[in-house]
Amino acid sequence: MRFDLGNKGKNHSNFVTEISQLKQRFLELDKLIKDGFSLRDILNPKILNTIFDSDNVGVLIANKDSILLYINSAASALIDYKYEELSKQKLWDVLGISNEKDGVEFWKKLISQKNKIGKLKISRKDILVLNVDYELTINNNIDLYQLLIYDIDSEVNEVHKNYRGESLYLDIIQNIDDAIIVIDYDWRLICFNEAAKRIVKRPLDKILNKKITKIYPEIMKHELFDKFKYYLENRKGSIEEIKLKTPQGTYQWFSVNIKPTYRGVFVHIRDITERKNSSEMLKYFRSIFNLTSECIFVIKPENMHFINVNEAACKILGYDYNDFLKIGPEDIDVNFDKTNINYKVDEFRENKEPRIFETIYKSIDGVIVPVEVTTQMVDSDVSSVVVVTVKDISDRMIAELSIKESEMKFRSIFEQYIDGFILTNEYGRIVKWNMGMQEITGLKRSEAIGKFVWDILFQLQPENFKSPEAFRVLKRKFIKLFKTGSAEWLNKHHTLEIQTYDGLLKVIESTPFQVMSETGMLLGAISRDITHYKTTEKQAIETDMKLKETLRRLSEINEKTIQHERLAVIGKLAAGITHDFSNLLQGIMGSAEIVLFDKSIKQSSRDRLKVILDQSEKAAKLIRQLLDFSRKITSEKAQLNLVLFTKELGKFLVRTIPENVNVILNYDSDEYWVLADPVQLQQVILNLSANAKDAMLDGGRLTISLSRITLHENDTPPFEGLEPGNWIRTNISDTGASIPEEDLKLVFKPANIEKGEFKTVGLGLSHVYEIIKQHQGFIDVQSELGKGTTISIFLPEIVSELEEETQDTFQEIRGNGETILVVDDEPTILDITTSMLHEMGYKTITATNGKQALEIYNSQEDEIDIILTDMVMPEMDGLQLCKELSNNHSDVKILVMTGYPLEMKNEELLNIGIIDFMHKPLSFEQLAKSIQNGLSSR
Repeated sequence: MRFDLGNKGKNHSNFVTEISQLKQRFLELDKLIKDGFSLRDILNPKILNTIFDSDNVGVLIANKDSILLYINSAASALIDYKYEELSKQKLWDVLGISNEKDGVEFWKKLISQKNKIGKLKISRKDILVLNVDYELTINNNIDLYQLLIYDIDSEVNEVHKNYRGESLYLDIIQNIDDAIIVIDYDWRLICFNEAAKRIVKRPLDKILNKKITKIYPEIMKHELFDKFKYYLENRKGSIEEIKLKTPQGTYQWFSVNIKPTYRGVFVHIRDITERKNSSEMLKYFRSIFNLTSECIFVIKPENMHFINVNEAACKILGYDYNDFLKIGPEDIDVNFDKTNINYKVDEFRENKEPRIFETIYKSIDGVIVPVEVTTQMVDSDVSSVVVVTVKDISDRMIAELSIKESEMKFRSIFEQYIDGFILTNEYGRIVKWNMGMQEITGLKRSEAIGKFVWDILFQLQPENFKSPEAFRVLKRKFIKLFKTGSAEWLNKHHTLEIQTYDGLLKVIESTPFQVMSETGMLLGAISRDITHYKTTEKQAIETDMKLKETLRRLSEINEKTIQHERLAVIGKLAAGITHDFSNLLQGIMGSAEIVLFDKSIKQSSRDRLKVILDQSEKAAKLIRQLLDFSRKITSEKAQLNLVLFTKELGKFLVRTIPENVNVILNYDSDEYWVLADPVQLQQVILNLSANAKDAMLDGGRLTISLSRITLHENDTPPFEGLEPGNWIRTNISDTGASIPEEDLKLVFKPANIEKGEFKTVGLGLSHVYEIIKQHQGFIDVQSELGKGTTISIFLPEIVSELEEETQDTFQEIRGNGETILVVDDEPTILDITTSMLHEMGYKTITATNGKQALEIYNSQEDEIDIILTDMVMPEMDGLQLCKELSNNHSDVKILVMTGYPLEMKNEELLNIGIIDFMHKPLSFEQLAKSIQNGLSSR
């Protein structure tokens, strides 16, 4: 067994450079003598092998009597002599001169000639004669002669050089731990090393020079077989990672490096199981790193910059991860000082013990956070880093401050505190009762001070909760607390309903806590009136529940009717529902936004209002989904990002598909752009999802996957007909009943195909097929018994040319006292809309129906700058109003706000004076922009 490394050829300029370097090194031996080295030390083979190492030029060193003192590996290979055989050998002996007389004459001639460059014939021990070039260098100071020999590119020399190379590389290859295998172009296994034998586990005579497809027939089914074939035909290399199951049931990972050679494929196999396991462990520790609630920073000691932070640090301090990597402790630590021992790198290196100190951090928004910081130097094989752990001690600082502050300062804070605050002594009697509690409960301070806390709390309970037994339970709860000093309900938020001394029912949020004093445990509580927020939040929740209930009912209709009947019913129902709920949400959102303009409202109230707006926005998104679902828009293709499109569609599916079906969305990139009609594409995915759901009566998994596939001219497509190019693939997969194999070829025919016990409904796969074809796309279906069905849609990928629109802020859009005629039959909506317009700086005139609005405009046309009207109204609707106004007033400007889908085209809207239309619910920004654009039009 041998490696044939092939004829690499020669490069003359490289030879000249190498010979020149060897000659220079020989002359440097004299310098070593002068530096104190003895001749014996210099001629040590270990030293000389380092100095005269060469693959191509042989080096022989002899003394003045021609006794050979040294020979390098290249010369040893050329003349077929080893260093161990050269003891007291004459130079001419190893060069093949048989008698001493000829040898002495050769030596004299060699050292006496003026030009010490020439050619030699060398007789090897194996009787072969080699023609070599030589060059002699003489160092008279140390009486050493260096003979350089190198071949003349003869065929014989090349053969022996290859033998030498094979021997060298075989020794290396046979002793490495990685498996090496060579397969020729006929798929014969022509070479492998000892490590490969351990993997192959078959006798050498059974596999050497045998076709690998005969030895391992199963390899033809493996995914690597096609890659081997590709690499053999195209002479291309690659590195692959494969996972194999061992006989013990565990798994091993291998890195397979495939490189083509002039004889076939060179395969280098390395066991990377440990690295893979280490990588998984690294992911595990990274997840722990990010899950901890404390901030963790990793600092580079050389420049004190952050090189890693966890998610808690980003959340608490408000910086983005990438922003953190550009700053250091000086940017967040208010008390930062490089001279401080806590930040001195030298101190870290000298003392590896953790360092704990307190300081103040500042968030990106300027929020001050008192923290406890622990710093420690951590050394690794690669580098040293400083690990910083930060704990928020705001609560502790507040508690310490409350104990240390003087009674006067405490009382000042106590009285000015907006929320209600009470404090008892160690016996449960109330000693502090601020104005906030008086405002919430209607109970004066003089009436509360000195009373037991359980007595006051019982008095504040609604009448239907009062009873002797309830009072005994409440009293025992507090007495147990003061005796034991602990209770599970401490330091938790409690929502309570109380009845004030004025007879009003209120909802408060109260947080009881302990305060330790010199006399014992004190009980405190902070209370806040959340009646208004609870009422508004309840309305938002009820609205959201109604929407979910509506969607659930739509889902039931979707399951009991065929697609075209279902779409018609849902369209009408959704249009009516969206109108009603849009009006409800318009009132909620408008009221919340108007209240936000009140600068006297405290921040906690603003936060509650933002929660209301956030919940309302979510409800509005549900409405927009219903609105989109009910529209009937003429087919129009546009640039579409399938990730955002499918995400929104997935939200609809989650609410319409039964809970026992898990909807999963997978994608590798944030953008997959195609040119498509969103309505038609929505119909396709909803239809395929409904069919998948019908196949999973007992529940299962519906997976929508997005991926990019690039096909080149010579690539084999996933199925016949798919052309070369860049494609976006959408897979809709289910785990339900499969399609019989005999029906797979007929699924795109205009007929219902049975899938398990159920038939596909809705558009039908023939209609889906036609829609995809209209989009220059392809569709394929795969179904396997026990694994479900996957339908793959391929659409051509495009490069998006959409530009992001610059959004103006609401503060920049103000009115200049223009008059707007507002028309709506809902009193609440009319009131909210006019309030919003007044906040923007406009004057308003109101009407409750189209007939009244027409009369007002005819009489006050010169005063009215623009009309804002609802579409659905009694007596005269918005559409009829627009037509009447347009017929009699050519320059009228009309804005429409509606909860119904508007199906008219832009040209039709302009013809009846409508310059823009908006879908309810409206935000301040939407309304402000539309009015500004309307006033500046024409």
